[in-house]
Amino acid sequence: MTRPDRLIQITVVFLAVGTALAGNANGQTRSTDRFLRVPSSAYPTIQSAIDAAPNGMKIVVAPGTYSETLLVQGKIIHIRGSEDPSQTTIAGDRPRGIVPANAAVGLVNYKNGGGGTLYGFRLVGGDAGITGRGLRGDRAAGREALRLDIRNVEISGSGRGILWDSPAAIVVSNSKISDTWGNGVSLLQGLLKSSYLTIVDAGQVGIYVANADATFDNVVSGFNASAGFYIYKSHVFITDSSVFDNVVAGVWAVHSDLTAYGTSSYANKANDVHRFGDGWVILLSNANLDYCVGSANDRAGLSNFGGHVALSNSEFSSNAFDLEGEDVPANFFAFGDPASDTDFSFSNGGNNTCDGDECTVETTGVEAPAPVVEP
Repeated sequence: MTRPDRLIQITVVFLAVGTALAGNANGQTRSTDRFLRVPSSAYPTIQSAIDAAPNGMKIVVAPGTYSETLLVQGKIIHIRGSEDPSQTTIAGDRPRGIVPANAAVGLVNYKNGGGGTLYGFRLVGGDAGITGRGLRGDRAAGREALRLDIRNVEISGSGRGILWDSPAAIVVSNSKISDTWGNGVSLLQGLLKSSYLTIVDAGQVGIYVANADATFDNVVSGFNASAGFYIYKSHVFITDSSVFDNVVAGVWAVHSDLTAYGTSSYANKANDVHRFGDGWVILLSNANLDYCVGSANDRAGLSNFGGHVALSNSEFSSNAFDLEGEDVPANFFAFGDPASDTDFSFSNGGNNTCDGDECTVETTGVEAPAPVVEP
């Protein structure tokens, strides 16, 4: 073979290999791709890119409005919008109302182990902004649940903001949820870590946590039609947060363990239907409050119904009264709830201040508020 012939043969081989790596014009994912772009000739929609993307792939979405309902299942996908989330919108229909949690369809849905990152989007409408459901496929093999990381996302006008009913861990940071028909966040199981999250004007509870573990740091929850936080059968830590202008209570814990540090619950309201308007409601729960505030609430700064509250370095002022303690009789809420008469208790770690007294606990005989049930 002559030298020119040999060069031609080598060139043909390299061209063939390059073509195989690059894929084809039908939108197949190339092995050399570092990310997929939307919109493009290959991926005109976000969902088309999700469907084509292999596990771990990044999708970059250009600014614009996308009328889509997205589904990520069984794989990790990193979806990135804009640094300014208002520039990249996923828009859905008007919510159908507050539909049952198991029937709600989000604008972005994670199922059967779907996860990854969602960054830089505005989500408007839908039964929920984001939903998460189901076990990852290999959980039975002993691997940990997948994680979803939500950052720099704004959700408004949805039935719920985030509806998470999965054992997977979820992280929410630098985000805002507003004007939801129902709860701003509904965490029905799993693990949640949240920082620099703002929730305002929820039609029900700002943040609803049930049968879960959650940590909140620098969270704002205000102007919600029910509690700022509602915590049921969960372990929750709240630090350096503000809870205000909610109805019934700022922070409301039922059958839970609550630790709060540097958190203020103030200006919470009663109305014609809900007569409470307390800063903190501790109901058959254990609570440890350090450097916390309960002030300017319509009724009690803190009410303890059959729970144990440890207070230190905290302030209660400008309430109808500052501290309340009430026992809860057996079967008060339902048969076996509580199983026996349950007395309230307080422990004073020192340096607590109240309006002109020594933080005396008052007993008024008022019945505990009824628990909240997520539909």
